Amino acid sequence: MKKLLAFLAGAALTAALVGGICFFNSTAQAEDTQTVMAASENETTTQDIIDMLAQARSGITDEDTLVYYDKLVAGYQLTDSQGNPVEVPDIDKIQYTALTLPLEEAGKQIRDPEIREFYYQFLADSGFEIE
Repeated sequence: MKKLLAFLAGAALTAALVGGICFFNSTAQAEDTQTVMAASENETTTQDIIDMLAQARSGITDEDTLVYYDKLVAGYQLTDSQGNPVEVPDIDKIQYTALTLPLEEAGKQIRDPEIREFYYQFLADSGFEIE
């Protein structure tokens, strides 16, 4: 049950994150210059995203959920190898990670080898690249 809640929390957060990025970074088509300038002031940076994710993490109290959340956020690859924010976050990577990580975690829970093999083959046939 905790893993399901963690998955739902991660999916909801990712949807909100991606929606916010798309909203703030969308190109404004406006008739006057003031509207365009106001829209550009609302652009979300990678650091803003990292800050939002850190703020969301601070509200998580369950240890299992924290472990899952940290793994999910690490998969977003929002920082380089030195820990500096990347210039442009890979939205496709964020969406794909949010979609596949729960599937990957579910596969790790399957104990029967035949069912596990079927599960991973089903995912591969569906177009998912799960490790």
